Amino acid sequence: MTAPTTTTPTATSAASATATSAASTTASTTAPGVPPAPAGEKPVDDPGTAGLVSPRPPVRRARSRTRSLTVRALGPVALLGLWWVSSATGLLTPDVLASPAQVIGAVGELWGNGQLPDALATSLTRSGIGLVIGLAAGLTLGITTGFTRLGDELLDSSLQTLRTIPFLSLVPLFMVWFGINETAKILLIAVATTFPMYVSTSGGVRNTDRKLVEAMRSFGLGRLAIVRQVVLPGALPSLLAGL
Repeated sequence: MTAPTTTTPTATSAASATATSAASTTASTTAPGVPPAPAGEKPVDDPGTAGLVSPRPPVRRARSRTRSLTVRALGPVALLGLWWVSSATGLLTPDVLASPAQVIGAVGELWGNGQLPDALATSLTRSGIGLVIGLAAGLTLGITTGFTRLGDELLDSSLQTLRTIPFLSLVPLFMVWFGINETAKILLIAVATTFPMYVSTSGGVRNTDRKLVEAMRSFGLGRLAIVRQVVLPGALPSLLAGL
């Protein structure tokens, strides 16, 4: 005779818990708005999501160099054409703005008699000297305030205050102090280039990795060597931005 099968309460409780867990898992994985599938059947997918694909990022097509240059040239060409048409139709009179033909003729005349080359040489020389003075002053002041605490405390606040003075307001003062000559013009250019270079240099020096500076000091390098080999190369992006 076969012995009767006896189901213990513990086994019954475990089976019930397993079935409940499976049902809850099936219900949680069912899409919202879709009724849960009966026990023992595969859940039905949401018909609204059938056939959908994951979106792909848009792919930009690289423009050819010729097309890019052509598009960039459209703006200046259109502006030149508008200037020409406005002068030809009388919308722009010569006392307001000379026509392109008059400008080209004047350039040819001044170049032929030698006035334009002399004026260009004088302006470029003046600008070059002022630029060199301003860059040297801004670089020196920026390294001083960015690398030394004494220079920062002594000079930075005064230079930041002077930097806020409008450049055009210095023109009459320089005319009174130095007269209307090359000295005043060169100094104006130097002042105009000093402060941008100072701000860029000071910021670049301050952002130099201090660990590299300390490492170079541990190797026995002096301040000038550290500035030349560590600080200036590290601040080079800021220096180029100041130009």
